[in-house]
Amino acid sequence: MTTRVSEGSLDSLQVCDALATRPGSVSGFYNVKQVVRRDLCVLSCAVALRRRCRMPGLPFHALDAFASSGVQGIRLANECPLLVRGAIGMPPSAVPPLKVTLNDEDAVASNLCASNASGSGISILQRNAAALLHEQSFDASLLDPFGSVALYLDACMAKAPHGSTLELTTTDLEAVYGARPDITRRTYAARVPAKRPFFFRELGVRVLIGAAVRAANRHGRGIIPLFVVSSDEHWVHVSLRVEKGGRAADLAEANVRRFCICKSYGTGFAMPLGTTACQDCNGMCPASEGSQYGPVWLGPLYDRSWLEEMAAMSVLPNTANWFSKKTHKLLQTLVGEAQVPPERLFYQRPAAANSLPKLAHVMRELRESGFVAARTHFDPLAIRTDAPPREFDAAVRRACSE
Repeated sequence: MTTRVSEGSLDSLQVCDALATRPGSVSGFYNVKQVVRRDLCVLSCAVALRRRCRMPGLPFHALDAFASSGVQGIRLANECPLLVRGAIGMPPSAVPPLKVTLNDEDAVASNLCASNASGSGISILQRNAAALLHEQSFDASLLDPFGSVALYLDACMAKAPHGSTLELTTTDLEAVYGARPDITRRTYAARVPAKRPFFFRELGVRVLIGAAVRAANRHGRGIIPLFVVSSDEHWVHVSLRVEKGGRAADLAEANVRRFCICKSYGTGFAMPLGTTACQDCNGMCPASEGSQYGPVWLGPLYDRSWLEEMAAMSVLPNTANWFSKKTHKLLQTLVGEAQVPPERLFYQRPAAANSLPKLAHVMRELRESGFVAARTHFDPLAIRTDAPPREFDAAVRRACSE
């Protein structure tokens, strides 16, 4: 049984009527809980296509590896060229040719993709996603499998061209968030605390990126995160740029390290070479080998210029209504987070006082003290800042006294 849905610039697409109630268990399902993710993928691919304008005539090939009903890939084909034209104010000939491939190993889903994409020039394949990625290269690969994306990381990296982008979504939250540390260790080769810390959502994306770096290294490549999202709708998404070569691989690998959790402040901190004790509390909690976790990605999570281009494209005249209000709000938060230097491993929760002050007051106190502060999408009651824990606590107390 099928039904029809509208999303972005598309009207009346045919999808399975199970919608998001049984994702992955039926052919051609449509997940209504991932509209924001699909919005972000469209905008990210549009930024990549815009930057390809510097190489005129060179086509841009995008793959939706687990297309299901084809909504994501069809939106790419329809919306990305128009977004680029609106952003650069140039004629269609100035936009590189965009070729989109929809792939799904399931025959029913593949036929549904063909029906929805009829007459659009989109290629339809019915292949195993891992085999396809090992055989062909794509400028943008979008993977949203049912379960863990870790199973496809090596395939993603095997033939990824220099400068290509990967949009990776995973829904195995028990593993990525560390609710089952044994599964996290087996799937992502990372040790996480038995009791989830308050920053478990951010830790989850760092676990996933760390696994992606190790996969890239095996194929002589490095990666640079463009943005990350940990959604309350049961999915985690990371956007990565791939760079070829040993130097790029080494630079990425240098950011995959172990970390400890300060017993005084509950914050995570990296373990620089030679460090034997926590720097946040002047050595009150030892950073012994048994208290180390990881390895995970400890580098930056955001490319500020990339996010700013995405945000600018999302509000272009005549196309802003393609993107949900939640997408617009999330992009504003991500741009703010990207402005905070990555020195602090995790954000701090404002709980250093008896009463909870307004976040705006705490951020003002931090900024007046010379630090950078912004809200974080990981937790609506938390702040991302480059302030050390002691300075953060002092700002909270000052905000409470107002």
